[in-house]
Amino acid sequence: MSPHMVSPIFMVLRIIGVVIGIWAGFEQLYLGHNLEAIRQLTVWTVTSLGIISGIGNCFFNKDVAESLGWRTGSNFQKELGFMHFAFAFTALIIFFFRVGPQADITLLTPYMIFYLMCALLHLWNALHFRRYTWQTITTVILIFIMIGYVAFFGFKALQV
Repeated sequence: MSPHMVSPIFMVLRIIGVVIGIWAGFEQLYLGHNLEAIRQLTVWTVTSLGIISGIGNCFFNKDVAESLGWRTGSNFQKELGFMHFAFAFTALIIFFFRVGPQADITLLTPYMIFYLMCALLHLWNALHFRRYTWQTITTVILIFIMIGYVAFFGFKALQV
C-alpha cells in the first residue's frame, strides 16, 4: 500500500465507524432507549477508532508517521497503538458483558479527553509549523464534532 494512501484510508474507516455509532445511537434515542444509545455509540466509536488506529500505529507505523510529519523508528508509536487496542478491547468487553452505562461513560471520558488533547496538539502543530494540510485541519474539526456527539449521548444516558 502506498504511504500516501494509508492515512486517508484509515481516516475514512474511522469516520465510517464513528458515523455508524452516531447513527445507531440516534436510532436508539428515537426508540426511547437512552442507555442502549450510549452502549451502541461506545462500542462503535471506541472499537472502530481503537482498532483502526491501533493497526495503523502498530503495523503501518512508518506510513502513519510520515503522513503526520513525525520521526520514524520509535517504539513510542507502537505503544500508542497498544493503548488504542486496549480501549477497543475494553469497549468490546463492556458491550458483550452488558456492564452498563456507567462503564460506557467511564471508558468514553478518558478516550475523548485523549482525542481532545490530540486535536489541540494537531492544531498547535498546524499553527506553529504552518502545516495546514487537509489531514491536520480535517482531523481537528472531526474530533471536535465527535466529542460533541459523545458528550450529547453521555448526558442523555445520565438523564435516565
